[in-house]
Amino acid sequence: RAAASQEDLEAQFQFLIKVRDKVSETHAGINRLRRVRQQVEQWVSRAQGHPSEGTVADAGEAVKEKLKQVEDQLIQSEYRGARDRLHLPVRLNRKLAELSAVAANADFAPTDQASQVFEHLSAEIDRQLAALQQAVDDDVSQFVDLVKDLDIPAIVP
Repeated sequence: RAAASQEDLEAQFQFLIKVRDKVSETHAGINRLRRVRQQVEQWVSRAQGHPSEGTVADAGEAVKEKLKQVEDQLIQSEYRGARDRLHLPVRLNRKLAELSAVAANADFAPTDQASQVFEHLSAEIDRQLAALQQAVDDDVSQFVDLVKDLDIPAIVP
């Protein structure tokens, strides 16, 4: 009963799958970022009482700040309640997720504008995920080297 052709419906389906996959990739990056940050925090806490505690804490804060910059572009982490949604800006993951609602609104192929928005948001997300990878490759590896050089114990009784 739909007025759309089979090709339109298939194009809509493929577009929605692309959006879903990019949202999943974004959330996987956010989860990775948060796991790395948690591990940095744990190593900083293990360094308490160590002669180089301040050095480790400073290095850890620098890594966490780099990760926070990426996280703040990918997801709104300041939400504490429903009212915050009215006052805080929407981030890339939410913009991309809302695009699927726009495309699924009718039984037609996605519009050119929807495809352009997807490409724009995907490029922005890719830049942030590349920044995350660079932070992991550079800053986190330097932090790991520092922890190894200072011989911070893995288990603090």
